[in-house]
Amino acid sequence: MAPPRCACWLLRFLLLQLALLLPCSCLASTHQTAAGGEAALLLKIKSLWGDPPALAAWNASAAGVYCDWPRVGCDTAGRVANLTLASAGITGLFPNAIGNLSALTYLNLFNNSIFGAFPTALYRCTSIQYLDLSYNNLTGELPPDMGRSLGENLTTLVLDDNLFSGAIPPSLGSLKGLQTLCLSDNPFDAGELPASFKNLVNLTIFCAGNCNLVGEFPSSVLEMVELELLDLFNNALTGSIPPRLWSLRKLQILNLSYNNFTGDVVVDDASREKYRRPSPVCRRCGT
Repeated sequence: MAPPRCACWLLRFLLLQLALLLPCSCLASTHQTAAGGEAALLLKIKSLWGDPPALAAWNASAAGVYCDWPRVGCDTAGRVANLTLASAGITGLFPNAIGNLSALTYLNLFNNSIFGAFPTALYRCTSIQYLDLSYNNLTGELPPDMGRSLGENLTTLVLDDNLFSGAIPPSLGSLKGLQTLCLSDNPFDAGELPASFKNLVNLTIFCAGNCNLVGEFPSSVLEMVELELLDLFNNALTGSIPPRLWSLRKLQILNLSYNNFTGDVVVDDASREKYRRPSPVCRRCGT
């Protein structure tokens, strides 16, 4: 029986709240026609995915108002900036055509059946800020250059619950603007977190549970001074939990369960009070 996952519930809640804050797609028709070629791109993407029922309203007869199509949001110039395609019943490869949406800032493909390798077509989306590919069937090794190629604007990268293997790319440490990074539940090769992760000092959410992490508690995490949620659940980490962990004063939710830590846990009085009260999310899953 799999152990309960508390942090993932909270992560999904926080990401949903962010999505609700994004601008709506209600734009004037003059803006919608300014980038009419993007309607053709969306129709191509829909076709490559086998015309899923959730995208039935995407059709050529309404191409002039593509910014009003469900799950599409546009910027003030009428360019596609937001694709919210979570749980859309999508099956198939990731279309290269998405990389031609040059103004794309937000892409959510959570909980579909997309397969194949990590989509390097996204490297062309230089404005991308939010990327969620979690709960799909993506396979293979993450590209070693992905951290340098995804662009400096990226603040959210969620890749959990796929089938990624190989090493966790050290280049992810180049994404210094990241605030959320989730890699959990991927069958990576056994190894330590890259030392370059010490550069991710703006992270508020970091999830690397069930990632085959080995070695002692990763010292790079101790440099993530903005952390509010840390999940290193179900790895093979050894040694002691460093007392310096409690100096991360913004940390509210911590999951180090199902590892091989030993020794005493030394917590100062202020930190003991902070972690004494579980969040409502964790109470729901029984911890």
